[in-house]
Amino acid sequence: MVVIWALPSGATRWRASYAGDGTHAASLSPEVTVTGKRYASTLVLSGPTRIVDETTRSLRLLWTAADGGPVDGIVTIHLRLGRGSWAAYRRIRTTNGRATIPARPRVDSTWRATGSSGSWWLLDASDYLSIENRPATKPVVYPAAAPQPVGTPAQSRARGVGAGTVITRIPASVWRSMVGRSWHRGCPVGRSALKLLRINYWGFDGYR
Repeated sequence: MVVIWALPSGATRWRASYAGDGTHAASLSPEVTVTGKRYASTLVLSGPTRIVDETTRSLRLLWTAADGGPVDGIVTIHLRLGRGSWAAYRRIRTTNGRATIPARPRVDSTWRATGSSGSWWLLDASDYLSIENRPATKPVVYPAAAPQPVGTPAQSRARGVGAGTVITRIPASVWRSMVGRSWHRGCPVGRSALKLLRINYWGFDGYR
């Protein structure tokens, strides 16, 4: 019986050994260095281009080598929310060249996947996938003759279920905007007795 050895140096150095028998002496071949071929790879990130706010959809990864075989390796998902900065969202390993990632963006978002190189394949990055966040209900359309609402600061999306009421003290930034407007000297209740109430609600833009 001839035994083939792969030495622990990246599996590129090989040798054969023969234990010998009653007629032939044991033998060990010289080492042979074999440089393995590394294939180019293609990483595809696909999924919906629109997601209704507060719903979860799946993004799909497909990673194949130039010879058509699947690549099982580490993929880093990068995410940019709105016009913000890119950030690493999560790392995932493909199985048989495939993987799925749950996506629940609360604003418009852009996604990209980057696959690390391996022992027989080269790294690759997917194209960009842009996902538009859509309101859960139809936005209100004001009649042409109706007074237009006064602009207010953008509000963050609702969190949790139901009203999700949160009661806190009046922070300094809110108090400064109140003084001289909704509160002035002589009001029967001072700042220490007032509370700030945050509550989930449906906006005219169709978002919760």
